[in-house]
Amino acid sequence: MNLIGNFGDPDGVRPNTVTVVGELQGRPPLASNWRPITPALTQIIVQIEAGPDISDAWRLTPAILKDDKNACTVGRTFVHVVWSNGMTAYPGGTEVGDAAVTSYRALFTLPNGKVIHVRPLAVADLADHSTTAMDDNMHDLFLPKVPA
Repeated sequence: MNLIGNFGDPDGVRPNTVTVVGELQGRPPLASNWRPITPALTQIIVQIEAGPDISDAWRLTPAILKDDKNACTVGRTFVHVVWSNGMTAYPGGTEVGDAAVTSYRALFTLPNGKVIHVRPLAVADLADHSTTAMDDNMHDLFLPKVPA
């Protein structure tokens, strides 16, 4: 959840945490049923000056990629990455360049504890929404076949 606004008082005192109470619901991508998220969520507030970090990521299945404008033809594994504050979609609707691709590493921990670092083959981030208000803070990573 990204809350934007003037929080705190004019003297610069800002809240440190936010607690969501009441009925909060969520659903995985492509799921049709919403379900309760419990218990109530309390989270430390990260001020925008802190810069972005990865707040969520999940593997993209073929069903999720169907008709996706970001869908890629390279790679065998696809991961959707959501950034916290500070990220915007790239203007002009073009894909991100080599600098974004080389900045990523996907880390996989094998059952024996060994960690494998996998570099993406490509990264997608199309500004493909109907309005700029819908521009997102997400990248799709296209990875080679990753270890089981």
